[in-house]
Amino acid sequence: MKEKYKICTVCSKPFIPYRPYQKYCSFVCREKVFNKKSYYEKKNVVEKVCKNCNKTFKTNSDRKTFCSNKCYKEYYTKIVNTKIKKICLVCNKEFYTAHQFKIYCSHQCYKKIKKEREHARKISWLK
Repeated sequence: MKEKYKICTVCSKPFIPYRPYQKYCSFVCREKVFNKKSYYEKKNVVEKVCKNCNKTFKTNSDRKTFCSNKCYKEYYTKIVNTKIKKICLVCNKEFYTAHQFKIYCSHQCYKKIKKEREHARKISWLK
């Protein structure tokens, strides 16, 4: 059986291919071709401004909004530590909370409104 030789496109050495579509003589030559392009040349690079420190940074992701994990953590700790002024729906007292959707000042107020709802539900069933 006659063996067909191919010439490597990187180093120009003749080689016997294992597969009919093989272009490179070795793994080393293959990696030379694939590693020529840098990470940023392979994908579309966008310059963005960090939400926390306002520095510009390069990224290939549309979803990335922070330049580093450190900035991400700083930004969200600021948000968690900011207190929002709210008024309790049960006792009308002012209270501060870090949670946006909290509507009761204490667990007692929550229990009081829960009892009222359960009572109203039982009455509606009896009618």
